[in-house]
Amino acid sequence: LAADIFNGWCVARSINTTNNKSAIDATADVGLVLHVGDISYAVGNAYLWETFFAQIQSLAARVPWMVGLGNHEYDHATQPFRPSWSNYGDDSGGECGIPYFTRFNMPGDTFWWSMIYGNVHFIMFSFEHDFTTGSEQWLWAQRDLAGVERAETPFVVAAAHRPMYSSGNYASDYQMCLRIQAELEDTLIKYGVDLFLAGHYHSYERTCPVYRQQCVDPAVAKAPVHITVGNGGMDPTNLWMSEPWSVYRDGVSSGFSLIETNSTHLHFAAYFDQSLTHVVDEAYIIART
Repeated sequence: LAADIFNGWCVARSINTTNNKSAIDATADVGLVLHVGDISYAVGNAYLWETFFAQIQSLAARVPWMVGLGNHEYDHATQPFRPSWSNYGDDSGGECGIPYFTRFNMPGDTFWWSMIYGNVHFIMFSFEHDFTTGSEQWLWAQRDLAGVERAETPFVVAAAHRPMYSSGNYASDYQMCLRIQAELEDTLIKYGVDLFLAGHYHSYERTCPVYRQQCVDPAVAKAPVHITVGNGGMDPTNLWMSEPWSVYRDGVSSGFSLIETNSTHLHFAAYFDQSLTHVVDEAYIIART
């Protein structure tokens, strides 16, 4: 798991991430990579897509490289969904999602998708498109999550490039987080999503199980843990607000994370470049009964 990996100006950090992921894959039973947006930071420079694929080739040749859409793949001045409360810019450098959509073949034929891998149901949102109540994407998510068979997939992992929860101190992004919560947080609770993964902030952060800005005691009720894995290699961001639901955060280190599951537990483990011999942060999620 990683996001915000590559940039022509941050090659050393991003290469550390992909090399270390390859080293882990060589010794562990890694089944796939989930890259949660801001893939190559090509932003209109096609050669950077080629550089990125060369960088990930040793790992991507062995396991599926599953991706989500980020603002640096899609956002443009004339994108159809651009409400007044959003902070969408012109971040794709004119790519408008075309190189991303052409180079990666994700399930379905849209910028959002779902799949089953092992005993996990994954659902990937695009918060660069309309996600508001009643939209095409919102209705699709209701149908997809309503069809989850917990006997087959006891764990549900949602993801999107932009986080639903982040204590990063950026006012316009924080307003986006609040809007995403207002439109989709009840859906996560209704259908029992266990974990929400995101990027966008070039940092690592894990929340408690959280709902409506409050930590939830797992012994009393269920709520997802939100984890930002945007520390894949891009310039780090280390500006924070104080939030009671933020349990662990690091805005300096780059790295990646691993998920392992069995029939009863999901184990999330974060590795940073300077400490690959041990887990820096971790969380256990118990399957719902």
